[in-house]
Amino acid sequence: MTGGNVNGGIYLMHLSAVPDVQNGSLSFTWKSIDGSVHNSMVDFAIPPALPAGSIAHASCDLGIRKAVALTEYVRLLSKYSTDPRFAAQGFSSWPQMQHAPRGTSIQADVRDRLQAAGADSILRMSAQELGVSDAQFLLHHEYARLFTDVLAHLHAEMLACGDSSLATSNQNIVETLSRIIDVEKSEFMTILAAAVPQQRAQLAAPVSSAPVDDDSSSSSDGDDDDNRNPSADTPASFICPISHMIFKDPVTAADDNT
Repeated sequence: MTGGNVNGGIYLMHLSAVPDVQNGSLSFTWKSIDGSVHNSMVDFAIPPALPAGSIAHASCDLGIRKAVALTEYVRLLSKYSTDPRFAAQGFSSWPQMQHAPRGTSIQADVRDRLQAAGADSILRMSAQELGVSDAQFLLHHEYARLFTDVLAHLHAEMLACGDSSLATSNQNIVETLSRIIDVEKSEFMTILAAAVPQQRAQLAAPVSSAPVDDDSSSSSDGDDDDNRNPSADTPASFICPISHMIFKDPVTAADDNT
């Protein structure tokens, strides 16, 4: 996009399989910045079924393949920020989830087994392997797994496409995913700690998925995490939905999202 004008783009659509249908046509209508209306018809062929666990064919155009991988990331973020299960558990809005009461319905033997396993091992367990029925624990565990899988897939797809931008211009994507994974792992470990008060301090500490700066714990300008904790009077728009803290040096993207 240059000067508000779109120079090019890709339409991504999820098509449901229909028996005996091998091809079709799509009609597009759009309005350009000068108000003129345009129409276009595109013919397409249904590709073979994807291999298990894939979201794009290996032979797919590299630009489209990257776009599909990034779309999966955006789709999961959208699902995460609007999941009605957070509200169903008594959260008036998603950023307030950290203030919700912790569940203590985890059986003692299951709790002890999970504590001994640790956060990273818990993350790799399926819901059946966990043996937990606590809804809050399962919700945080589910999203920690989903975001971990998306991060790994995104790295693999970008590498396969010869794109190294996740380490440069798109590094913020990795940082966002890593931060969410940290938050969700910390949440389900805190729920375990709530069932064993004497171990809360040990288990509630966040488990880092990203490199940590050794100097990050100190600050000479006074702008540390304690000063960024929101109060009851802090507007919701000032609070980061991932860290639950007041934004520091926020920026607005081209789509008006912070």
